[in-house]
Amino acid sequence: MKKDELTKLHESGIWLSRFDPSQVVERDGRCVVKSMVPLPVVVNTSFANGPSDVEIYDETGVQIGMLCICRVSSPVDSTLLSDHQYAAFINDVEVDELGGAHRFRYDYAVIDEVHLERYLNDYLETAPIWGGFLHKDSGTRIPTPSKRSRSRVTTIKGVRLPTKYHREALERSILEPFAFERYLKTFHLLELLFDWHTFEKIKALGDDLFGFGRIITNYDNKEISRLKSLLHDRCDDLPPLVSRLNAISGHLRQAKVIFFEYGKDGNPIKEWDRFETIIKNGGFVETAVKKAGLASNTGAYENFVREVAAYWIYRIRCSIAHSRIGEYIMTNADEDFVIDFCEPLLQTVLIQALSK
Repeated sequence: MKKDELTKLHESGIWLSRFDPSQVVERDGRCVVKSMVPLPVVVNTSFANGPSDVEIYDETGVQIGMLCICRVSSPVDSTLLSDHQYAAFINDVEVDELGGAHRFRYDYAVIDEVHLERYLNDYLETAPIWGGFLHKDSGTRIPTPSKRSRSRVTTIKGVRLPTKYHREALERSILEPFAFERYLKTFHLLELLFDWHTFEKIKALGDDLFGFGRIITNYDNKEISRLKSLLHDRCDDLPPLVSRLNAISGHLRQAKVIFFEYGKDGNPIKEWDRFETIIKNGGFVETAVKKAGLASNTGAYENFVREVAAYWIYRIRCSIAHSRIGEYIMTNADEDFVIDFCEPLLQTVLIQALSK
């Protein structure tokens, strides 16, 4: 709402604000109410549901404002709002919404005007670090989770969660709204299988000490090695895996950067031109892989498919989890790639790994 709109409504008696219009000034397109300056923010999900107020202090112990948690699922009763929340309400509500059920569009950091310039210069940009909230107009684009329309899902029999840790990790992966974090939580389900898989193999040996020795001798604590071992032992249904790998044809930019320009040792496809040969000849079918010179027989081909799936899944995980030199750093522009290609590939492997 603008200052002139508030004044007209107040004078006509159509709507009487808690504050007299003389106590409101308009600066930079927002209403400053009794020297309280509401700045729209987005808070992280650890904050309890409001409406509620969280005091903001500077490092010397001086209170400089209030973080107002206003964006709740139900409409608010403006008569029950605190003064700081009401100052935010005046800025959040539109004229045609008055008298109806209003839901806040944002939470607000309501800063005392005397501290505003110092806050804008010294604190606003780093609020996500010290305060757990992000200013909407700080120059940072606030992303919204990408979504996809679905017409059907298909049940799969025989998938099981072997431990309570798998169940908890699965719940966290479903509740995560953003693709990057959801991928990492789903990958965590595979990580939980690494040692469990080795444990199950040892249990099956009974008193076979020689078999135990072979398992321990071949045990490798590197994540990529254990992931490859898991796929070799538990992923037998290759057609769904091949189908998922073929979907990379719609994301060749990311494929080249992540798997080749930022490639690491252990890449089953060393050269980009061999990858292009596979794509041009029908994808990861046996004939195309053999034509690229990457498999001499069916057994080698099957191992190759598992190796590629494991390597790609792990490189994607590293690109999301690690923000450092030597890794491709994913941005919001890569979210569609994660949703359309990375998550389905990981899910296909996970289903087979949990079905044994």
